[in-house]
Parts: sequence; structure tokens; C-alpha cells
Amino acid sequence: MVVVVGTGGVAQGRAVPQAMPSRSAMRHGGGGGGGGGGGGGGGGGGGGGGGGGGGGGGGGGPPERAHHTTRQSSAGLYTEMRYLGRQPSQQQQQQQQQQQRRKSWCVQQQQQHQQQHQQQHQQQHQQQHHHQLTPDVDRQQEEQWFMNLLRLEDDVERLQQLKDGRMSPEKYERGDRQPDGAPGSGDAAP
Repeated sequence: MVVVVGTGGVAQGRAVPQAMPSRSAMRHGGGGGGGGGGGGGGGGGGGGGGGGGGGGGGGGGPPERAHHTTRQSSAGLYTEMRYLGRQPSQQQQQQQQQQQRRKSWCVQQQQQHQQQHQQQHQQQHQQQHHHQLTPDVDRQQEEQWFMNLLRLEDDVERLQQLKDGRMSPEKYERGDRQPDGAPGSGDAAP
């Protein structure tokens, strides 16, 4: 209540509280201030008139790219404005740099793996080619393979002689190669 004391009486009126802007209005630039208080009541018996109304509210702020936060402090309410531009924050820049470093590291590891695989393949190819060019090893392998082939042919021939009756089972078990009655076999001809 506002009490106005005049010479002829007492006039009473109501003060209109100033409207606070809403949070949505603060986020989008804020509206104008509230209107002033109403005039006081009429004076009684020749008393002074009521007090005049308060001044109008201020204009609204700019709405573009403004982020308003209202905080309570010891001095009262105040509005903190943060302008959000298109520039990335420091944390976003660090995250982007880390992602780029990870991508480059993955690409580097993949390239190194491919190079190692190619080097191993080339070394194996060179070793195989060198192995083919060494005559000593090849000669030993060929001799071993040839001896195995001769033994196999001899066994087949002896088995055929045994089936045909040209070699006795005793000679076959002893491993003789000459059939019965052959020159140099030690057996008399029938």
C-alpha cells in the first residue's frame, strides 16, 4: 500500500508490481519491462491528488543468437547473456583433433601392415626362387625321388614274377631281384 498524506486528508492507492520476464522470453531476447504503478486514490476533503503512474517498461533485447540465464546474487537478480556463435568450443576442437589423430593412426597402421605383408611375401618368393636355384639341394631331392621310384618299380616287377610263377616265395621274401633260372641268380635252370 502507498500512503499519500495531503493537507486535507489521506489518499490511498495500490502500487502495481513490476512484471518479471519469463524464461522463454529471456531465451529469445526478453520482452519489455512491466508498466508503472497506477495512480493513487482520490484525495478526501480537498486533499492532494494521488501519485502519478510509473514510467513505461524498457524495450526488448535482440533475439538472435542470445542465450539468457537468470541467477540470484546478493545484489539481486541479474541477467547473464551468452552469445552462441558458430565458432566451436575448445572441447569440441580437442575432440575433433583427437578423432583426426585416431583416423590418421589407423590409416598409418593399415599401411604398415600392408607393407609388412608385401615384404614377407617378397621374402618368401625370393627364398623359394633361391631354393630352386641351389643345385645341391635339388640334386639330392631328385636322387631320393629317383631311388624311391626304382624301389617301387622293382617291387612291382618282383611281385609280377611271383604271380607268374617265375620267382619262388622264398626268393621273394629274401628280396632277390632275379627270377628263378636267370643267369647269376644262383639257381639251376629247370
